[in-house]
Amino acid sequence: MIYLKKISSEKGLIVVLCDRDLYGKEFVEEDVVLNINEFYKGEEVNDVDEKTLEDAVLINAIGKKSIEILIKHSIINEEDLKEVRYV
Repeated sequence: MIYLKKISSEKGLIVVLCDRDLYGKEFVEEDVVLNINEFYKGEEVNDVDEKTLEDAVLINAIGKKSIEILIKHSIINEEDLKEVRYV
């Protein structure tokens, strides 16, 4: 399962995806700190409908399950990814 959060902004829809098992953790790699806090918590889902992803002006995704959903829906390619401490 992942957390899905939808945020309406002046510029459009922001979608936040986070693997549930990563919530509450912190990862540090050199000068990059990834603190997976309340910002990433949303509705628990197994998948995200393609229209939501296509309508998003920004997608913030954390975790392998979340990334797999984006790849499955052809939103990103593997070469688009930034990895921090294997997350």
